[in-house]
Amino acid sequence: MYTEADQQALAKAQAEFKKEYQIRSGTHTLISLSVSLIMIAIMVICLLQFVFIIQPVYGNGMSPTIADGQYIVANRLAYQMRQPQRGEVILSSGRIYRIIGMPGETIKFYGGHVYINDTLVEEEYILDGTLTYPVYQNEEIIIPDDSYFVLVDNRQNYDDSRQGRVLSTAQLGNVSKIMFVF
Repeated sequence: MYTEADQQALAKAQAEFKKEYQIRSGTHTLISLSVSLIMIAIMVICLLQFVFIIQPVYGNGMSPTIADGQYIVANRLAYQMRQPQRGEVILSSGRIYRIIGMPGETIKFYGGHVYINDTLVEEEYILDGTLTYPVYQNEEIIIPDDSYFVLVDNRQNYDDSRQGRVLSTAQLGNVSKIMFVF
């Protein structure tokens, strides 16, 4: 058996070991937490650099859908896997648009309304009573097979496809789909 002196020495050694283990365990936890936070920060930076864009909105071109001073979150990779769909709101070269016409369709403005292939476009995203007029010509516009026709929701602003700026499929690499507005 152990003598009383041996038991005291053993208890002292156990207490010192326990104390050192707690210090090492705390240090390990702190290092582990720090590494985890650094990895999360790197992932967020990569996502913001390569996948998502957070950008403030300047101007009222997309009102009432998106107001001046709001922020948008756009996905840079949205159109790498699929083509844009009619009605989607996009960010292209710092400007926000809505996709109205698809490749090969015919756009016509008549009586302040938009017609695609002679069918009236129901636009619930613009204010009631908003009229849409062409800027330069009052004739049909045939969208090239490699392009999209885009408009802003505030039709008093003319910085869209009515000025001949169709969005080509070659530009889709620089187009982001807007996912959130805040």
